[in-house]
Amino acid sequence: MRINAVLDSLSLAATLRVAARCARSARARKAGIDPSSQESSVVATARLLKLRDSLSDAARLLRMYRLFDDEMGLDGADAIRRFEVLMLLREVADVLRVVHQSLLSLFPAVDADLVETTRLLGHRWSENAETGAADLADTAGLEEYGESLSLELARMASRPR
Repeated sequence: MRINAVLDSLSLAATLRVAARCARSARARKAGIDPSSQESSVVATARLLKLRDSLSDAARLLRMYRLFDDEMGLDGADAIRRFEVLMLLREVADVLRVVHQSLLSLFPAVDADLVETTRLLGHRWSENAETGAADLADTAGLEEYGESLSLELARMASRPR
């Protein structure tokens, strides 16, 4: 019976996360912020710096949670850890979608290969979120992508305006 209480709590937590995300989106739109529209280079660059940090944090957490362990059972602790991993997978997919939009706002000042890599990586992580699976190669790829994004942002910052 204890596992049912844990699952009920996780369902409530998932619902609250979705509601909070919708509320943030509604506030942003009321404030005139539309993530699908063209952003100024200053706004897009600032957003990318924050999102890069979010991706790095998510990759570290995924490694810590040992997502790749197929031995997870159905006790309360395993269910909570699995829930957190699923939420992280969705968060990474969402962040990559916004990174792609921000990079498009900076195009052609950013490398076209980075924009395409972001799009493909976003699709891969969306699949991961749907299936609830990712492996060490996915996490390593995310970390490598974060480094590429950092280098591109540094290159842009050093370029004369």
